[in-house]
Amino acid sequence: MRITLLSLFPFFALFTFGQTEESTFVFSGYIFSKDSVPFENVYLINYRDTKIVATNEKGFFKMNVQAGDSLMINHISLKPTVIHANGNNAKTNRFYIEFRRYQIKAVSTDKYKREKENLIKNMENISFSIAKDLDYRPTQNDSGGNAYNPSRVSLGIDLKGFFKLFEKKRHKNR
Repeated sequence: MRITLLSLFPFFALFTFGQTEESTFVFSGYIFSKDSVPFENVYLINYRDTKIVATNEKGFFKMNVQAGDSLMINHISLKPTVIHANGNNAKTNRFYIEFRRYQIKAVSTDKYKREKENLIKNMENISFSIAKDLDYRPTQNDSGGNAYNPSRVSLGIDLKGFFKLFEKKRHKNR
């Protein structure tokens, strides 16, 4: 009796504690946009074993999965979506995925406006530099001291300033 129990124990342990492989099946289907356009190169990522499958030009995919596996549908143009594996055939497994929306900040392409602003700034700097070199103080008006402003009405110089332009600078080393 003892010998029989000892000989049956390894078989009993093998069936009781042995790992059984869960049943897998082929999960297949099609990936479409909301407009019913098939998507090529959409990746389906299995969360359980991280295996990846890509769709063909008709949007068709096929992969081995276990019952209840979750698959992530990923493509740069499509919204990431999670689907669950089922035993249906490929003709009934049609998934319609929304497009992904991207928010892009506005970019100023008005080159003329930027160049005009830079020109006005540079002209004001030149005007200030000339006035500083000549010790010139323009009359107050709405142009802000920019002699190149076309809306400026006055000449911006009086007789005293005019004669000052032609004075010889005295050197202190004499």
